Amino acid sequence: MRMFRKPLTLTNCRVSSQIKRGKYGIDGILFDINGETVIKYDISQNYDIQNGILEVKLEESYRPNKYSDHQVGFDDVAESYMSTRILETGITSDVVIDGWSHYDKIIPLDRIVKFLIARDTYLLKIPKLKYAGSTPSWDVCISLAMYLKLCEKIENFEEKLHVATEIGDQIRGNLQKLDTEIRKGHYFSKYLIPLLQSLHSLHDELELAYNISKLGYNIRFGGRGEPDYFIDITAVEQKSRFPELEHILEEKLPSSFQYNEALRDLIFEIKQYKKGLSRANVFFYNVSRLVKSFKFYAGTELVKMGPNAKSFNLADMFSNFRIMMKSLFIFLEKGRVVVPYVKLYSIDPKIICPFPVPEDAFDVIAREKSKPYVI
Repeated sequence: MRMFRKPLTLTNCRVSSQIKRGKYGIDGILFDINGETVIKYDISQNYDIQNGILEVKLEESYRPNKYSDHQVGFDDVAESYMSTRILETGITSDVVIDGWSHYDKIIPLDRIVKFLIARDTYLLKIPKLKYAGSTPSWDVCISLAMYLKLCEKIENFEEKLHVATEIGDQIRGNLQKLDTEIRKGHYFSKYLIPLLQSLHSLHDELELAYNISKLGYNIRFGGRGEPDYFIDITAVEQKSRFPELEHILEEKLPSSFQYNEALRDLIFEIKQYKKGLSRANVFFYNVSRLVKSFKFYAGTELVKMGPNAKSFNLADMFSNFRIMMKSLFIFLEKGRVVVPYVKLYSIDPKIICPFPVPEDAFDVIAREKSKPYVI
C-alpha cells in the first residue's frame, strides 16, 4: 500500500486538534491552525459494521461545496472540508469550485471521491494498523481541480489537458470494476493504486509548474515525446516518490535536528536520477511524502524561527525556492543538475528546496550512500 497524501506540518503556528471516536474506533479528525479549521474530516455517516463486517455507505457522485472563502469540501461526508490556505497562498475556494466544474468533464472527479472515501474508511477501521491520516485521500481531487485552474495560462497547457483526458478515460474505463470490488469488500483494488498514482503525478507536475511560473519564469509544458517542461530553452523533468506505507510507519522523527544530516538523508532518497537526466538538463524530484522530507521541512522552519535565527541564515539559503531557482542556471553552466524538493500542507505553503546538486556530485553520493556525507 503506497503513501499518496501529503503530511501536514504544524510549525510556527497555534494548533489545536480533535479526534472523533465512535463505537468502532476513530471516525474523524479536525485541525485548527491560528483559529481557522484547516481540515475537518468525518466518516461517521459513511460506514456500518455488522457482525464484524465493514460496509461502506457511498453516494454515486460528490460535488464540492464552499463553506467559506477558504474552506471547500463535501456535504455528504458529515460536513468534511479543507482550507485552501494550506494548499497555496492567496487562493480561494472559488478557484477550486471553478476548476472542478470545468475539468470534471475531463477527469471524473465527482465519481472518484467515493472510492477515496471507501479507502480512508477502511484504513481508519483497521485496528492492527492504528492508522489515521491527518488529511483525507480526497484532498487530491480538491487540489487537482485548483491546479488545473491555476495552470490555464501556462503555455502549452493543452498538452497537459491531453494527459488529463487520457487519465480520465482510463478511470472511466475502470469505474465499474472499482464499484464491483467495493461491493465485494475489496477496498484496495488493483485498479485503485494506478488511479491514485496517475492523479497525484499529474497534480505534482501542475503544482511545480505553477510555483515556477508565479516567480516570473517563462515556462511551458512539453509536448508528446518531450520533457515535462521547458524553462525558456532548458528542458526539465519532474518525478514524484510514492513510498510504501509500511516504510513510512517504521520511521520516526528524531529528537533533535541537524541540518547537514537532514539534507544528506533527503538527497539519499532520490531514485532514477540518471533516467531523468537522460531526457532533460534539470531533474526535479518530489520527495514530499517521505518522513525524511517532513524532518527537513519542519527542521528548517524551526531553525529560521529559533532563538539563534538571523535575517539571513544557512537554513534559509538552502531552502528558499526563489533563491534555488536563481542559482539553478548558474549550476547549469557546468552541467546537468538534480533538484530534490518538498511541498507539504502548511499554514505557509511553499516549496522548500536545497541548492541544485550537480550530476557528477550526485554520482559520488550514489556510490557512497553508506558513508557519512556532508554538503
